[in-house]
Amino acid sequence: MRAARENPDLVRGIKAHAEIGGASRCGLEVIKIGKQIARGAGLPLYIHLGQLWPAKDGVTIDPDEVVRELVPLMEPGDVLAHPFTRHPGGFISAATGEVHPEVWAALERGVTVDVGHGSHFSFDMARKVLAAGIVPHTLGADMHGYNVRVPDTSDGAARAANPFLGVAPFNLTNAMSKLLALGMTLPQVLATVTGNPARMLRMEDTIGSLQVGREADVTVLDLLEGQFELADNSGEQVTAEQMIVPVFALRAGRRHDAQPAGAAPDGGCGVTSITRAAAAPGRARCRIARVAPAPARKLGAPRAPRPRPCGSGRGGLARPCGPAGRHRPRSCPRAAAAGPQRWPGAAPARAGPTVRRRWPG
Repeated sequence: MRAARENPDLVRGIKAHAEIGGASRCGLEVIKIGKQIARGAGLPLYIHLGQLWPAKDGVTIDPDEVVRELVPLMEPGDVLAHPFTRHPGGFISAATGEVHPEVWAALERGVTVDVGHGSHFSFDMARKVLAAGIVPHTLGADMHGYNVRVPDTSDGAARAANPFLGVAPFNLTNAMSKLLALGMTLPQVLATVTGNPARMLRMEDTIGSLQVGREADVTVLDLLEGQFELADNSGEQVTAEQMIVPVFALRAGRRHDAQPAGAAPDGGCGVTSITRAAAAPGRARCRIARVAPAPARKLGAPRAPRPRPCGSGRGGLARPCGPAGRHRPRSCPRAAAAGPQRWPGAAPARAGPTVRRRWPG
């Protein structure tokens, strides 16, 4: 606690792993100690949900019990990570297939939700969580070495047991595109990487929005329209109608151009289609996997209705539209007004040029 108090510009929160691998070795008291430290330092507690490491030999841990025991410790301002994890012990109960009651109670208390994409992201789990009415508050990329490339090993069993096996190439804008494909609106997605994380870090007075007099930290993005293949870490591929790609960033007013598509290292574009060319020794060219471009339309023209959760409330908790506090897409007034809902990939391929939109964000 002393280190956190003496370095408030560096220490913005305390992270703990509430997962069966750690619980089988260290028990659950470690997480409780983490909460004591966070409370004493006046910082939020960031809890990782979903199995990370294999359970210790001879020890059996119920992943649902980990959630039931630890999530009630969380207070307003704390953060639950990995709502869309493909691993047991996440937001969805292994026993019931529904969102844990403890998760709902935490969101009602003001706990927020961070995507924590990493190697955990699953389209299937994301659909279930979003359909239940939970919208993420922040989009953490969870980008680190293991989430870029799993170390090679000659031991096939060890590789299969690695929790990072199957990691799909991605970057932050790729993760943003996945949230768009899952039905979140563009303003919702942009908020998860701008104003919301700034508030979570208690830095909203300096970052997270464009205002006169603030330091020029600006990212310029392109919103491409067409059909693009996106992959999760379970091997599922989804065809999205929009793709967000970086153009350039201003850091303290200094411009930094994004690497153009086709010049990034292997997998750097974060999409599934990667082709090699002799652009430069030791480098790879990658293309966005455009299945079929969408027909051109004038910028600002209305788009066809897209599936989305029913609005959002405090902490990313969507306000339910259905009876008994449940989200019912067919009875939801927003869904009825939007017309038939269909997940990306269901639409037939269409021919035509690609439309670009550019905005600062």
